[in-house]
Amino acid sequence: MQQRLDELLHEHQVHKIRKQRGILLPSGARRIDLYTQPEKHGAFFKDRLIKVPKDILEELLAKYDRPDLFAFGTLEDVVLCKRIHRKIRSPILVARNGWKIFREMVSYYIYHEEELLNDEESDGEK
Repeated sequence: MQQRLDELLHEHQVHKIRKQRGILLPSGARRIDLYTQPEKHGAFFKDRLIKVPKDILEELLAKYDRPDLFAFGTLEDVVLCKRIHRKIRSPILVARNGWKIFREMVSYYIYHEEELLNDEESDGEK
């Protein structure tokens, strides 16, 4: 997997998209340049958005939207994770400490699994 990602990164760093007239997207540059320096390729000077009527967007969302695709587990899983997060004193979730919090939560779960499951059962009885 890592090798394929490295190959893809290399391709994006060296492959140049040929210049094309009359298209909506920038061309004539490497993908990495279009991403890192869009202003040099006209991205901020022209409206590159394609206007789509709201009714069509709503129809597409109704047909293809999959909220479950970004779900992080069942409702019970989310409740359990919130409970564990509170038990470890609710540290603020930011990128720089995400893995530290994750390790703390996993450790707490490992050492307190029975207690947490008993809490779940007693919450259900209330």
